[in-house]
Amino acid sequence: IDRFENPAVQEVAVIEVVKMWIRNALVSLSVFDDVRFRIERLTVGVMIAVENAVLDVLRFLLFRKTDNRFRRIIVFRAGALGDFIVALPALRLLRKQYPGARIILLTVPSLHPRWRNRSIVSGGLVLGQHFVDETLFIPGLNRGHWRQLKHLRNRILELNPDMCIVLPFVGEPLISRMVKMILLRLLGCRKNLYGYHTRSNLGCFRRIQHKLSMFEHQVVAPIMALKELGINCDEVAFEITISADDVERVDSWWWQHGLDDDSQLCIAVSPFAKQKLKCWPIENFRELGYSLLSRFPGVRLVIVGGPEDKLPGDYLEKAWGRKAVNFAGRASILQSAEIIRRCKLFIGNDSGPSHIAAAVEVPVVTIFSSFVFPELWRPWGKRSRIIRHSVPCEFCFAENGKCPKGTNVCLDTISVNEVLSHCLAALENQVPAEDSSMRKNTLCAGPV
Repeated sequence: IDRFENPAVQEVAVIEVVKMWIRNALVSLSVFDDVRFRIERLTVGVMIAVENAVLDVLRFLLFRKTDNRFRRIIVFRAGALGDFIVALPALRLLRKQYPGARIILLTVPSLHPRWRNRSIVSGGLVLGQHFVDETLFIPGLNRGHWRQLKHLRNRILELNPDMCIVLPFVGEPLISRMVKMILLRLLGCRKNLYGYHTRSNLGCFRRIQHKLSMFEHQVVAPIMALKELGINCDEVAFEITISADDVERVDSWWWQHGLDDDSQLCIAVSPFAKQKLKCWPIENFRELGYSLLSRFPGVRLVIVGGPEDKLPGDYLEKAWGRKAVNFAGRASILQSAEIIRRCKLFIGNDSGPSHIAAAVEVPVVTIFSSFVFPELWRPWGKRSRIIRHSVPCEFCFAENGKCPKGTNVCLDTISVNEVLSHCLAALENQVPAEDSSMRKNTLCAGPV
């Protein structure tokens, strides 16, 4: 730079030198990031392999292998409403593969008051169909439940199951899988355990696994567990069988509230969720309803939800007037499924009813928070739309069920107009379903 006498030229030279330093620094940083990414990818692969090796050893110690004549099958699946809906395709495939076997669902009732009635939690969408023959519930570990645990163990020993299948969740941690294996053994399951292998882990390397697309949809994880049995898993299908009594009950409600007029546009709304950090403000749902009512004179807004959702449902029904009907707390889960099936559109938060709507082939608009990877829980199918904002604090995973920053910025920044535009697009692009009782998608296609 000193070689140049002209100050202007010196200034240009200084700028060029600084630019060169910055370029070199960026190249070095890029190389470093690439090396770090490769190391993390290798670490993840080794971690998953080690976890599966540990699980294989535990399986070898606790369960023995026998012949493939499976006549009594225990299926272990825990969780709330949405968790069971996404497992329906796997249960259907299992029943299809073993039509003559006795299939017993083993589950844990949800601790959330929303689904305290354990007979509805897991059995509502399964019992009454041809997927399982019996449902057994694992009681809590409180002092008064030991007798129930003993009865459960005696029942399982009496059944003497030939096979146990754990229908896993995507990213389920090693400890959780180990606990399930030990619990099954203590309850009397002794033979042929499947579904315990892991393909991903929502641990410290979850972001790198997200980059590597290691997290499949929650519908896929239980199905992949069945591949170990040689079951053809190329088809994903939901079957929700609604009894004639439930259909008749909904018919009476439809007539009572004047919803049976074909000229009306029925839209199901479920502005509720088990976790509060998944809830778009109910005031926004109110304004969205106003917009739909003003745009479509013949629209009817049908509110669905659980018993604890009745009061906020009443608030919306009062705000929307005679064009709204609140079924929250009145309809059972299967009746809610029939109500949603009769609607032209479903709008809701990331919760069980949105998965019901996808299963009964209704176009879905779901409002998502950003605390978890979107590919895990979005409603399955091409008629599903999710509205989600990418924010700097996304993928926080909010272990305590609350926004770590206390702002819920990922949901609060979603405007009413944005949701309305998606609703209008979903209504305009509807294609009649070939069969409203079953939806089929190829596994390779996955959710879109």
